[in-house]
Amino acid sequence: MFDSKDCWNRKGLNLQIEKGEIVSIIGKNGSGKSTLIKILCGL
Repeated sequence: MFDSKDCWNRKGLNLQIEKGEIVSIIGKNGSGKSTLIKILCGL
């Protein structure tokens, strides 16, 4: 069950990826990696 108390605070999150940089997103199954990529591609 989801408990918002267990989430880290994403307010003010800043992500900057420069041209030519390689980035890896790692995490457990169901942690939101694919969702994060979908959100970033929609920006």
